[in-house]
Amino acid sequence: MDTRRGLPRTGAYYEGTNKIGKSSDNIKTFKSFVSAEDSKLIVESVDFLLPDGPDVDPDERRQIQVDDLPDNVKTIVKDYIDKSLQTMQDQYGVKLEHSLDDHWIVKWSVGNDMGVHADDDVVSVLQVSGVIYFSDGYEGGEITFPNQNISIKPEMGDLVIFPGNLTYPHGVNAIESGHRYSLPLWGKYVK
Repeated sequence: MDTRRGLPRTGAYYEGTNKIGKSSDNIKTFKSFVSAEDSKLIVESVDFLLPDGPDVDPDERRQIQVDDLPDNVKTIVKDYIDKSLQTMQDQYGVKLEHSLDDHWIVKWSVGNDMGVHADDDVVSVLQVSGVIYFSDGYEGGEITFPNQNISIKPEMGDLVIFPGNLTYPHGVNAIESGHRYSLPLWGKYVK
């Protein structure tokens, strides 16, 4: 039994992974998934709660819990999180539930990057992955999939989804200018 991070793989995991398969076509981008108006409101709220300033370490990726956003913004973001999970289910033809109870928005600054990894190799319940992007106006920050030789430069409002398994390791190129605002989310297979 595979038990990365102490969590056993289930029959639903193997069934879902096999059903989705290993095609590079499983890396999907949905343009304008989040409206420009909602994206701007979300970025403004994050900036208010995570302002830049002299005491901020520019090398640190900062994040805020969705539950810490103002109520009106939190409701909007949670609706997009649920809509994203539904999109994953529809696109891959599998039944999913949220992997985590909490979600966060990450504010990436110049120099921030993320090394290549597979989500469900890090934490076994991160089985189908998605990232919502709320900003434009930054350079760098592409999400890359080296096994598939794919690099995606997300735009404001885009949703990118992909399986979280070892077939789809991915990373994020360094931010060269501006800020990148994103929300990672995951689903786990259920019967």
